[in-house]
Amino acid sequence: MKIKNKYLKLFKITFSEAFAYKSEFLVNFFSSFVLVLVQYFIWKAVFLHKNEIANFSFNDTITYMVMVWCIHGFLNTTSFIWNFQDEVLNGSISYKLLFPTNFYIYFFIKTYSQNLLNLFISGSLIFFFSSLLFPLKLPSLSNLFLFIFFLNLSFLISFNISFIIALSTCFLRKVDGLVQLNLFLSSLFSGSLLPLDFFPSFIKNLSDVLPYKGIVYIPISIFINKISQEKLLFIIFYEFIWIFIFWLIILIFLEVFYKKIEIYGG
Repeated sequence: MKIKNKYLKLFKITFSEAFAYKSEFLVNFFSSFVLVLVQYFIWKAVFLHKNEIANFSFNDTITYMVMVWCIHGFLNTTSFIWNFQDEVLNGSISYKLLFPTNFYIYFFIKTYSQNLLNLFISGSLIFFFSSLLFPLKLPSLSNLFLFIFFLNLSFLISFNISFIIALSTCFLRKVDGLVQLNLFLSSLFSGSLLPLDFFPSFIKNLSDVLPYKGIVYIPISIFINKISQEKLLFIIFYEFIWIFIFWLIILIFLEVFYKKIEIYGG
């Protein structure tokens, strides 16, 4: 019970601290909403003489792209990597090692609470104003609950990838190259640029064996009812397999990190 209270307090404190910088989330909203507007007019031109592309109607595509920007701030864990790298390089990570909390859970809760506030402020505003201007496709109640469930799994996958990259600082010192590689792979295979249905078959087949598909494509496809109920069990299995693989990698990397980390030359 004390452990639960400890992490619950950490969540509340981080959430409150992040709320103090709510203007940053509003800036994210305005910049993201401008991109939503640009994409709306691009896709309107694309669908000018077409009713469907890859089984996606204009409403499906607009809803998909709006949702990409709604959840972008929640699923973006790259800033955690930069902060972690800075703490390793300046030695302040030593304080985190002394905290009476699990090293992984501490950073997970910190990142989750910050990103959740981004979803509540920036994401909800993008969806609200988009629904006033565009013909969005709204989910059924069951699909909405499934979307929320899979969105949290998406965050877990995204964070685990970032955590593995962050732990690599113990022997790479600088992980800029890995971050850029991860951003490229995520943009291509997660469905954040385009729905994966729009890509050639070899890209779609490759995305089926990589973890990135579970970050953006799966939760939004559920939101717009593009995934049948029969496929849900396979998708859950697919995501939990990757979460399990990442957890094993994290356990190994943590052991290496604790042994190889150097703080102030120690």
